[in-house]
Amino acid sequence: MFVPFGKLAPELGRKLLHETVILDVHTNVPILSIQPFKQDGYEYAIKVKTMNVKDHDALQRMAGYQIRKFNACRRCLKCESLCRTGAISIIGDSYYIDPQKCVHCQKCMNAKYLAGGCMMDKYLRTK
Repeated sequence: MFVPFGKLAPELGRKLLHETVILDVHTNVPILSIQPFKQDGYEYAIKVKTMNVKDHDALQRMAGYQIRKFNACRRCLKCESLCRTGAISIIGDSYYIDPQKCVHCQKCMNAKYLAGGCMMDKYLRTK
């Protein structure tokens, strides 16, 4: 789910915490740290930390939106239809982003492009 943000580099994260670091695609500088954990019965909870960016709030907001959208995906196919490289496909109950095909355009995470199509985008904007 974090492929559109940049290059996933689990080898740079702390192994004990199962941390994955995400690198900026242009500079190879770490911009996100993702740490999964279990809390109060939630099996897929994660901590997201932004690093080395000017606008931490915008990146955190986009990461939060991507997490909520991923967890609540209703397979409306809007993300899949937006992806010009065919990196997004619906597999089982959620969508999958192929890191080999993704060009990190972030259209699948941007409300500007999802407006009028994504069922979860419409729902999340009303909350």
